[in-house]
Parts: sequence; C-alpha cells; structure tokens
Amino acid sequence: MTSPGATTPEELGKILEDFREKAHANKIVLKMLKEWTRNIHLTAPDAAGGRTWTIVVDNGLITRVVPEAVEPRDIHIQASLESLAGIFRGQLNPAKEFAKGSLKFTGSSKDEMRLDAIIQYLWE
Repeated sequence: MTSPGATTPEELGKILEDFREKAHANKIVLKMLKEWTRNIHLTAPDAAGGRTWTIVVDNGLITRVVPEAVEPRDIHIQASLESLAGIFRGQLNPAKEFAKGSLKFTGSSKDEMRLDAIIQYLWE
C-alpha cells in the first residue's frame, strides 16, 4: 500500500482476484453461486476519475474480474476504495457499511442478500 489505510486501484484489483480465487476454493460458496449469472459493478468515486471494476459471475462461477464496466449492470456497489477493499478482504461487513451510508447498493434485494451471504461466509 502507498500509505497506512490507503488502497490503490491496482491493489483493489488484486483483492478482487483473491476474492474470486477464495470463492472458487470454497464448496459452500460455490453452492451459493449455483446457477447465478450477474455482472457486479464496483465503483470507487474517490479513485482518480472514478473507477469501476466488474465481477463477472456466469452460471455459478466468477469467471473474471475486469477493471472496467461490463454490461449489463445487474448489481452496482458504490463505495470508497478503502471500503471496497475492506469488504472484499473480509475486514468490513457490507450490511454495516450500507447502514452507515458509506456504501450504496443498486440491484434486487435477493441479489443483495446472496452477495452479502457469500462475502460473510467466505471470511468467517
């Protein structure tokens, strides 16, 4: 990291790749992903120019993490680089970040619950 508490866009990309690998290594998470196909956009407005990454889930597998928007946008999560890094490292609870107003979520409530469950299960 560049300084204590500072996450760069490149580091967030690595964190998201690590999340993808951990999800694929976990049999219960793979069951949670079963038959799920979504493009999950993550936007960090505090990154230079605002940055977007897409976690592509295709028929139950996170096939790739792309450092740009991939359409269609099924789910959109907007938070600071630090919040996104903390959530996908398992250090921050996405529901608590949402309640504090530091995370905005757009998508169905069913998708929100599934994604929250995957993140929490993976890191507990």
